[in-house]
Amino acid sequence: MNSDSDPKPKRDPSPTRRGAGEAVAVAAAAAAAVTAITATYTPIRGKAPVLEGWFPQWAVAQVAWALPAVSARIWADAGMTALRGLDLREDASLYPLVPPSHDALDAAKARPVSVADFAALPVPASRPASAEHPFRHWTIRDYHAQYAAGAVTPTDVARTLLAAIAASNAYSPPLRAFIVVDDALVLAAAAESTARWKAGAPKSVLDGVPVAVKDELDVKGLTPAMFGTDFFNADIDKAAHDSFCVARLRDAGALLVGKTNMAELGLDVITCNPIGRCGVARNPHDLDRHTGGSSGGSAAAVAAGFVPLAVGADGGGSVRIPASYCGVWGLKPTWSRVSGAPTPCLDPSTGHIGPLGASLEDVAIGYAVMAGHDPTVPLSLLQPLPSLPSYLATATSSGAAAPTPLKGLRLGYYGDYFRDADLDVVTVCQAVLDALVAQCGAELVDIVIPDLHLIRTGHVMSITSEIFSLVRHRYPTKIGRLGLPTQLLCHAQAAAKVDDYLTAQRMRTRTLDVLRDTIFAHADVIVLPMTPFSAPPITPGSVAHGISDAAGTINGMRFATLGNFSGLPALSCPVGVDAATGCPIGFQILGRWWDEDTVLRVGAAVARVAGTAAGAGPRPSGMFFDVLGNAIKAAAGGE
Repeated sequence: MNSDSDPKPKRDPSPTRRGAGEAVAVAAAAAAAVTAITATYTPIRGKAPVLEGWFPQWAVAQVAWALPAVSARIWADAGMTALRGLDLREDASLYPLVPPSHDALDAAKARPVSVADFAALPVPASRPASAEHPFRHWTIRDYHAQYAAGAVTPTDVARTLLAAIAASNAYSPPLRAFIVVDDALVLAAAAESTARWKAGAPKSVLDGVPVAVKDELDVKGLTPAMFGTDFFNADIDKAAHDSFCVARLRDAGALLVGKTNMAELGLDVITCNPIGRCGVARNPHDLDRHTGGSSGGSAAAVAAGFVPLAVGADGGGSVRIPASYCGVWGLKPTWSRVSGAPTPCLDPSTGHIGPLGASLEDVAIGYAVMAGHDPTVPLSLLQPLPSLPSYLATATSSGAAAPTPLKGLRLGYYGDYFRDADLDVVTVCQAVLDALVAQCGAELVDIVIPDLHLIRTGHVMSITSEIFSLVRHRYPTKIGRLGLPTQLLCHAQAAAKVDDYLTAQRMRTRTLDVLRDTIFAHADVIVLPMTPFSAPPITPGSVAHGISDAAGTINGMRFATLGNFSGLPALSCPVGVDAATGCPIGFQILGRWWDEDTVLRVGAAVARVAGTAAGAGPRPSGMFFDVLGNAIKAAAGGE
């Protein structure tokens, strides 16, 4: 994993911007919003040795547990004392909740999105019964179209899919996208969907479409959410209920396939989980590279062709980073948009449930189904109804009908931050940005996001405190059953103080104020690379016992933590390939709170200029299963 101590030299492509006067004004306003800190960009870098193998990790974990001074030093070296002593006079914001305006509430109420809206969109372009030439992933509406045409049934798909999942985990090395699958439940649900289709009464465009769910949520009848551990909820045989968002998918007819792999407790940006029931999730584009984390299994399930839609959870990039590494789409909605209740939430102030999909439309469908009010979660009732009028209008229009789909839309561009990535990543993302301006009519506005290094500290303080508080409260005697990298982090986090947590929440208040009052007063979205580098290699020594690489984790989250700490909606878009590794590169769009509509609208323009619309992109060279294509062949009597 990349852990350079200094940023690499970057070229400045000098993209087209709005007037220099406005750019200076935006930067000055952002700087003026901060007192006694700094508006100068500080590269975000971790400082910690990389530990692999059982003994080095065990030894350091034991010392950190026995000697609080060692824990405190590890915690300080990770930058986690950076907020101490700062003059932060804001009240603490325990959640990143920014109430919608009355106008936003009224507008959304007038045009709420429905899954039926997607069935009314133009029919996807015809394609052969193969995902090979030219390659694009099968999408939700491809499945829907094939079911409607009678070319295949959900039962046919289920049989082909279950065989593919078994083959992927029997391979050497195993993919480990799925860790819980009940064949009998899948086949029974597929039979019910097949019956609905034969009766001419499918529930929605999702009826019979295979969907995967992260081990952070509950699926009725399957092993309950264990959060990548071997002890969480281990006393419960089968989940008695679905998580709220999963129930919505089931109600829409989705074929819930199984539970996907994740980093232990969601605490890493790779899914290198040493717990036996999980293992290392591998990238379908290169089996010797990581999927990202913590929703690595969900990303791999989409990229490998098992499903066009998967559910993930994002506390520090955990939907978007795997989406970027695996070349799929990933949406982190606004905080509290999607409910996972009554399943416990690991990280209540930074966690977001969101979809990963083979195409942007798949992500939009997943969002439309899952988002909305949960009567059991009062804070979720404050949100406006999900509404996607501008995205749906863009999806309805052809390129000829909408030659400049982003005309007048302002892209917030923080150049120093944007360029703080490997050169191949910057080059690909800059080309997309230039095309959004030149071909789609967007305007580029220079912005400054102050104190990103302190935002990172506040985010890590928040997420680790919340997760380990839950573990210590519910399972105080089970810390020793965590993987060694997680044990070490747990012991280091014990050096945090209550004051540190509350200071982080004051920093959150300042961040929300700057974003609301300054950044989004001048820009409609913020654009960034999704990750500073493409998928890192899996080191042999990490497979059995995991890897403790705090610097790599911090560096991998470089562009992710702002969205989690502030609760902004954010989308990861596949836009190209790293020439050095052959692995995908992602481009990120962050929008105002509750404005997923604009984020997805910009995403549609990105898909257009990057050539990744309708599931198009490079074919995974490590492992790919043409599930729908093979099911169609089998149904027709082929091989």
